[in-house]
Formats: sequence, structure tokens, C-alpha cells
Amino acid sequence: MWIAVNRPFAMGAMVHAGADKREAFGFILERSFQGVILTGTTSREHLKENWRAFEEARG
Repeated sequence: MWIAVNRPFAMGAMVHAGADKREAFGFILERSFQGVILTGTTSREHLKENWRAFEEARG
């Protein structure tokens, strides 16, 4: 079964509340699954931020 994790930051609410994107990605990556993580983004800069946070969460 493939799993799609869509908008892991509660449509931005977690980030605005001070959550660390790396922690959110890390929480997801700690689970054993095959699938994708879909993050909402409104700009190229947000995409770059999410990519950096994902890479850092991967270690």
C-alpha cells in the first residue's frame, strides 16, 4: 500500500505556531511506509525551504 501524506504542516498552521518542519518530516520518516509526502507551497522559496527541511530530517 502506498501512502500519500498531504500537507503535513496542517496547511501552515503548525509552522505559524512555531513547529519545526524538520521535526514534522522526521516524525513521518520514522514510520515505515512507502509513499509520498505532499507539502503545500505558495512560492519557489517555500519549496526550497521544504526541500532543505526534508533533507535535514533525513539526516
